Amino acid sequence: MGVSVEELKRSLDDLKCNLRFDGWRILYGGMRYAFISRELLMRITRELMRVLGPSLKSVVLQFTALSCFAEVSCIISGGTSPEEAAEKYADFIGAAGWGPTRIVSADFEKPEVTVRMYNSGVASWFRDNVESLEKVFPFYECAWWGYGWTGVVKAVIEGMGAEAPPLTYRETECLARGGEYCEWVITRGDDAGLSQLKSTIPRELFSYESVRAVIGGNTTPGNPDESIRGFLNLLEVKEDGSVGIGRERLLLAPGILFSIAYSMLPIEKFGDMIYAVYRRAHNEYGRYLSLQGEKYGAEGVLKFFLASASSMGWGKMDAWLDGSRIKFLIHQSLYGEEGGAYRKLRGLRPQPACISIGYIVEGILNYFAEQEGKPPLAAREEKCTAKGDEHCELTLQAL
Repeated sequence: MGVSVEELKRSLDDLKCNLRFDGWRILYGGMRYAFISRELLMRITRELMRVLGPSLKSVVLQFTALSCFAEVSCIISGGTSPEEAAEKYADFIGAAGWGPTRIVSADFEKPEVTVRMYNSGVASWFRDNVESLEKVFPFYECAWWGYGWTGVVKAVIEGMGAEAPPLTYRETECLARGGEYCEWVITRGDDAGLSQLKSTIPRELFSYESVRAVIGGNTTPGNPDESIRGFLNLLEVKEDGSVGIGRERLLLAPGILFSIAYSMLPIEKFGDMIYAVYRRAHNEYGRYLSLQGEKYGAEGVLKFFLASASSMGWGKMDAWLDGSRIKFLIHQSLYGEEGGAYRKLRGLRPQPACISIGYIVEGILNYFAEQEGKPPLAAREEKCTAKGDEHCELTLQAL
């Protein structure tokens, strides 16, 4: 595997010790982070790939170069040497659940850097869940970390006091395509529109304090510290190098990967048609949860989802029955706060940002409604911090 399980356990323990909390927000290195079920992220990715095709790379995945650049720049600014920062980030990626990662070789002056990831959370899911990958998605490659490592190398070069040239990656092996691991070589090359993307993403989004200054905050219901620490105590490294709880593999990433790259950017580029994609993927995940926890019934599965998502950094979530409707509240919503900050900084019209969470609840409740012969429920977002409201509020009722 290239990295021992004991090394990964030490890295995970170190990561847990360095996470901070502000209410229900999880912070690391000056940015807001969140854990996500790999199953959910990959279902969203697969649906986006079906609709967007190869343009997924430029619309969504290229964003990881900016995110990784910000993360490694933060490590360097904390006093770590640039070269050590790259190694430290490789350790962090493994602890964050994406896959044990090693820098095979590095010449930052040339530059030419080779990075290898074992049991990639992304590639292993596509290998196991998409039959005939090359026919279904002939354009597939592990661009998440190909782009991501161009950002890492750029941060290292600039941290050394030099000007980074345009960088590109070449994927030399891929687990999803039958390889033993995923490997990328980062070299000089065309940045393929990255400079244009960088010019459209406000720098303030890469700083939690800057986002708070733009969007504000609200009160903190419940006991977030106890809930989040309880979740972290359950998180463990598996023998295959993955990180998760029970059978569920989990991934940790900056919130802006989910709220901006996977949400705001596709909506901005493709408009309302993208909501059908989100609804399908999130409904499927809700049904997946219901199938896993069917014996606990709709109420049990819903409570599990709300408690888990709250503890994983998405904001405090609560739901209750209001007559014939179900009300659903999110305090300190990751989507609402970061999505709202993005649109405000870009000078765009405010719009609600949390409906995807409502789609998961739809999937959970409708799974059981179908079995009981009841009409399906549909979610509607009525309040959102992205529009200036104190909290996010959704209503689910029969169609």
